[in-house]
Amino acid sequence: MLGPVVIGVRMTYVRPSTYTKGIDPLYDADNVIAHPTGAKPKGRLLLWLGGTSTIPKMYQYVVAVAALHGFNAIALEYPNLREVNALCRTSRDPDCWGDIRNEIFTGRSTSRLVKVDATNSIQQRLVDLLQYLRLKDPSGGWNAFLAGDRARWSSITIGGHSQGAGDAAYISKYRRLAGDCPIESPADGNPNVATAAWLSVSPQTPPRLGYGFGNELDSFANFGTMVLDWTTLGFAGPQTDVDDVKPPYFRSHQLFTVKQFRGPLNSHDYPIMDYVTPLDAKGVPVFAPIWSYICGLD
Repeated sequence: MLGPVVIGVRMTYVRPSTYTKGIDPLYDADNVIAHPTGAKPKGRLLLWLGGTSTIPKMYQYVVAVAALHGFNAIALEYPNLREVNALCRTSRDPDCWGDIRNEIFTGRSTSRLVKVDATNSIQQRLVDLLQYLRLKDPSGGWNAFLAGDRARWSSITIGGHSQGAGDAAYISKYRRLAGDCPIESPADGNPNVATAAWLSVSPQTPPRLGYGFGNELDSFANFGTMVLDWTTLGFAGPQTDVDDVKPPYFRSHQLFTVKQFRGPLNSHDYPIMDYVTPLDAKGVPVFAPIWSYICGLD
C-alpha cells in the first residue's frame, strides 16, 4: 500500500492504447500522471522512465514528490523489456549501447538488437500522451510541454531508474533539457569497451544540469562503472554519501547511499522503487530530498 505522499496527490492512470493506435501490446501498462498540488504550478514537467521490465505504477512515489513541488509529472510506459547492458554484454562495438538507446528514443532503425517503431518510441509516446492530457485536462498546464507536434524539451526534466536512467542520460545528449537525474545508471560498458561511445558525445543539455544517484553496494549494476559514466557525462563530484550528510550534499552531482540487501535487485532498486525504498514514520520516502535535489524540484 502506498503511503500518504501519494494519497495526497491527484494521480491519474491511462493506457497508451486508449489514445494511440499501433501501440505494442507488450508495452501497454498504465502511464502514471501526477498533477501539481500543494504548490503553485511551475510550468515544468518531470518525465520518469522505469527500469527493465518495470511498469510506471512501480514509481509512484517519485512522481508524487514532483507534484508536491508544483511539477507536472509522468511515469511513462515505453519499450523496456530487454536490458541494454545484457544485449551489449559481449559487444566490441562502442556504439552498441547508443544505437539501442537511439532506437528506443526515436523509433529509428539503428540497432539490430531491438525493434521499436516511431509510434512506440519514447518521444512519440510522450507527445501523444501530452496531446491527450491537453484535451482531457485543459486547465492542467500540459500544453506548456508541447511545441506543435513535438515535445518542448527545454521545459522537461528527465529522470529514470536503471535502464530508464541510461535512456534519460542518453536523451540529454541530443535534446536541451531542463535537467536530467539518472538513478542507478548509466553503466554502459563491458570488458571489451570501457565506456560506450555515446557518453562522450558533446551534449545538448549542459552537464551542470545532470546529477546521478546510486547504491554503492549494488550487486546488480557495477557502481564503479556508474561513477565512470557519470564522470564521462561531466557530472561533478565529489562522490558524496547521502546517508551521512544533508542537502545540499556539498553541491555534488555524484551521490550514493550504502545499503546491502539479500537479493541484487533489492539493492539496485532501494534508492527509488516504491516496493523497497525506505519511508519515514509519516510514510514519506526517506530519499525524497535527494530526488528533489538531483531533479531540481525545489
